[in-house]
Amino acid sequence: MRSFVFFSLVTLFWGLASCGSRPHSPASAEGVPVIDIEAAMEDLQPALKLSDFGASVRYIPLETHDSCLVSLGNVQVFDSNIVVSSRQLVVFNFDKGTGRFMTQLGHRGEDPEGYWGLTAYYNESNGLFYFERLPNQLQKYDAQGRYRGKALIPTPPERPCAYAFEDSLVIGYYDMPSYASHHARQLSCFTERGELQDSVSRTAELMPPPRDNKVVGMMWLNMGQINFTIDAAGVPWVDLQSAHPLWNCEGQVRVKEGFGDTIFTLKDHDRLVPAYVFHYGDWALDAESRQEGKSRGKLVAYAVLETPEKIYFKAVSDLYESVLERPVPGKNGKVNLPGFKLYNGIYDKQTGVTRMAPEKGGIVDDLTGDLPYQIRSCSSPQGEFVFSLEAHDIVAWQEEHPEAKDSPKLAPLLKVQLEDNPVVVIVSAK
Repeated sequence: MRSFVFFSLVTLFWGLASCGSRPHSPASAEGVPVIDIEAAMEDLQPALKLSDFGASVRYIPLETHDSCLVSLGNVQVFDSNIVVSSRQLVVFNFDKGTGRFMTQLGHRGEDPEGYWGLTAYYNESNGLFYFERLPNQLQKYDAQGRYRGKALIPTPPERPCAYAFEDSLVIGYYDMPSYASHHARQLSCFTERGELQDSVSRTAELMPPPRDNKVVGMMWLNMGQINFTIDAAGVPWVDLQSAHPLWNCEGQVRVKEGFGDTIFTLKDHDRLVPAYVFHYGDWALDAESRQEGKSRGKLVAYAVLETPEKIYFKAVSDLYESVLERPVPGKNGKVNLPGFKLYNGIYDKQTGVTRMAPEKGGIVDDLTGDLPYQIRSCSSPQGEFVFSLEAHDIVAWQEEHPEAKDSPKLAPLLKVQLEDNPVVVIVSAK
């Protein structure tokens, strides 16, 4: 993606909810289901459990040979494909059932079939993968790595920074006006010939202040990005962006912006309606606090992954104070980054229960063994959450847990060698 996209929108919905040990969360006053952060923080867990995400686990070791050595970047799962964006700036496709290497999906470059962005956007209706190419194209490839032409993006305004698909249309999402101050479009719906069919304009914005005499910078979060300015008085303005502002779930296109408290559904290609709302209570970071740069003890759920059964989210507290810490040089040339306080959260759509835990607690494997999971920012159209395990972590873990050889569930891990490709872990409800 061009600048990571998930953003700043302030839309307020009021509602009460319950979670933790209580079984159900009521809807908000508008009838929208509530993700109750306030109640979850009152019953904060030491760590989320793998069973919070699903009931079954599959381990898929990725085939290892010279044509597909993976330095793990992003992992995505679509239908029968595992798409891995390697840090070597190459995108590989593996078979979801066996982990067998299938092909490289195109290549970066400026030749007629090359692309720029390494994020794969999958169109379920035609089974093709789309990659962004500057200035106004999406390059298409099939699962066998064959080039299948291009789709055009209507510009101006500037190109979107994330894409989804609905019916025969491409849905494009635009950055907040801190990047695109010349227009107020939030979504565009267009054909692959570049013909604009519909759009959604922004109705609520918190514009950045003028940038004269400001320090401008950028920091990364897990599943997100921060762009910020600091004025002469030392007050920061922050644009909080999620890595996943736009996605499909059960045939519907969803939108969640960085500071927004609502997950929206696109309706009729021209309007957004609330699907879920986050309730913060005393943890809410309101507009006044943002303008003053005060966020101590305040939370923002800035990124979301969704399946038909669950909603996983990332939240950050003390955001502005952490930004003001600024990166500083450390020992051995390393940079000490601000200590953002991050939380993992999971919402069960059936029970209405929301659970949260500090990110440092990790994800506890209570289904097969105490393995060191790391979520790879992905949920599949089939309703699965995607994790990963590095080969060296698996080897070290097995040395410490020789009893693992007796577990049938862990059998796929027993042949993993130190220099092998990572293992993809898929957790599903069934």
